[in-house]
Amino acid sequence: SQEDLEISDGRVAVKGTSNRSLSFGEVLSRAFGYGGSISVTGISRSEASLDRETGQGKGSTYYFTGAGGCEAEIDLETGAVRVLRYVAAHNVGKAINPTLCAAQIEGGVASGVSMTLFEEMRWDNGQLLNPNLVDYRLLSICEAPPVQAILIEVPHREGPFGAIGAGEPAIVPTSAAIGNAVARALNVRLFSLPLTPDKVLTVLLHPDEAKQGLGSARTLA
Repeated sequence: SQEDLEISDGRVAVKGTSNRSLSFGEVLSRAFGYGGSISVTGISRSEASLDRETGQGKGSTYYFTGAGGCEAEIDLETGAVRVLRYVAAHNVGKAINPTLCAAQIEGGVASGVSMTLFEEMRWDNGQLLNPNLVDYRLLSICEAPPVQAILIEVPHREGPFGAIGAGEPAIVPTSAAIGNAVARALNVRLFSLPLTPDKVLTVLLHPDEAKQGLGSARTLA
């Protein structure tokens, strides 16, 4: 019991004995379990086999499939585009942790929205004008849209427990989804990213000039 113990010189001992004592570390180890390093080694062999000479064969273990759609609004006075909500449906193989899978997709969408609406390296005669995070525009939490992540589970035989990647694929359809929403609103499709307010405003105010000046805008039929 506690009354039978005494602490001296950094050790816990039974009163009246000198050979029955433990250090504080030993006491904690016995109370909460012994620690130690744990290591595991495994080997994974992929079925992917690409012939380097012919370029034929299976170049990847698996390919990602997914789709995205969004609702967006355009400020007619400033040309600013805001994504109101986004829906992303992606095959994740097997969702071992559905909450984290959805979070990965949400993060991918946020990256895609940032690239589509804001991110751009501006140059002037070979000089980068926005080389830091003060001048390089990124999506903020205030501008990030709510994302509905739809997890489609088709387990893959080579993935861990059937799982495949879930983060980066969500980035891919984002620009197309936002671009389609803007094109439907303006009746003019822009192919130059990012969809900055100045580009959108040019289309709003001077649609004919925009098609020539942007070099990548055309009126939808």
